[in-house]
Amino acid sequence: MIDVVLSTMTLTNLLLIVLGVVWGIIFGMIPGLTATLAVVVLIPATYGLGAVTGISMLIGIYIGGVSGGLVSAILIGMPGCGKSTVGKQLAAELGMDFADTDEEVEAAAGMSIPDIFERYGEEAFRRLESEQTQKLGKENRLVIATGGGIVKDPGNYARLKQNGLIFLLERDPALLSIKGRPLSKNREEVLALHKERIGLYESFADLRINSNCPIADVVGDIRERIGK
Repeated sequence: MIDVVLSTMTLTNLLLIVLGVVWGIIFGMIPGLTATLAVVVLIPATYGLGAVTGISMLIGIYIGGVSGGLVSAILIGMPGCGKSTVGKQLAAELGMDFADTDEEVEAAAGMSIPDIFERYGEEAFRRLESEQTQKLGKENRLVIATGGGIVKDPGNYARLKQNGLIFLLERDPALLSIKGRPLSKNREEVLALHKERIGLYESFADLRINSNCPIADVVGDIRERIGK
């Protein structure tokens, strides 16, 4: 009799883990981390199914969340280090959506970034950038390329970390593109900007990626780091 009860409990828990995996994958594809946690807490509490059931569901949701991709990949680094190019390729290979904070700012403002700087100044641009960062940071399964100055606002760290891992693309300043960069129009400005920001980039980064190599190698390195 005891063996039958234990067998039934084990089967029930296994079924709950499978259900949890399904929920984890579903919730991992929408901005639903809070909803996922609510499922873990509220269902056992509401139906009196007990701690073992709650733990079983939690295990399942964790597995599902990892396999479904709860996490976004966020790329930071100096202007011209290849964040957008790498991000688009990475998103394509992982089957994820791609977003660029600079493009989102331009869409929201209805003008180009150089025009925003010229008409309203850097402060206005940074305010718009923070708003778009907050919006994108809530999403899941996104590859996000950020503007080079995203690290200037310490508050952007929490906005980016809502559902993501932050990758710093490290590229030799001598190799950085300066075309269309409002704050780094020549090589001297690039070097000064790099010196000013490198510590900020490092403080934001979860992982650092060498980007002094072909795009395919950079993407491959990121995929290897996240096991994808």
